[in-house]
Amino acid sequence: FQDTIDDAHTVLDLLSRVPQVTNGDPETCANFLRGVAASHKWARAFGRIDDNKVVCSTKPETIGFDVSARPWFQAAQRNGEFSVSDFVLNQINGSPSTFAILFYRNGLTGQMQALVASLDLAWFDRLAATFGEKQHALVLLTDRTGVILARYPLSAISGNARVSKQLLSEFS
Repeated sequence: FQDTIDDAHTVLDLLSRVPQVTNGDPETCANFLRGVAASHKWARAFGRIDDNKVVCSTKPETIGFDVSARPWFQAAQRNGEFSVSDFVLNQINGSPSTFAILFYRNGLTGQMQALVASLDLAWFDRLAATFGEKQHALVLLTDRTGVILARYPLSAISGNARVSKQLLSEFS
């Protein structure tokens, strides 16, 4: 799981240096990001955020969406570095989501921008299943608040459940 998060960080960092993404028009940027998304199975979508709005995305329906009120965006903005959100419901399509986000300064304009990747939670379920089967183990991945993001076996734990803070503290 950490390898996937590390890969998301690396990809967003590399994209922050690609002129077609950082300075390209929305279509050039989106075309480039679609190619990147196709080669990363953990990614549901990629986008660029300028002035708190999605200006480029692999999902056209997100263009113009203002993320400034979203708690995951506000927390990442305060942090100012790479971060991964807790479980959220995507406001565009209502799907369960987790976002990786990286803030950076555009080398040409000096403007603060952000790149975001929507992480496919089904990818984490597939990783949990692969590991769980090989190790004959129960696998449970939660966010910081206890929401279950991935689990194996699927039938052992009900979907989108939350584990107790006591259980979380025992594993911390």
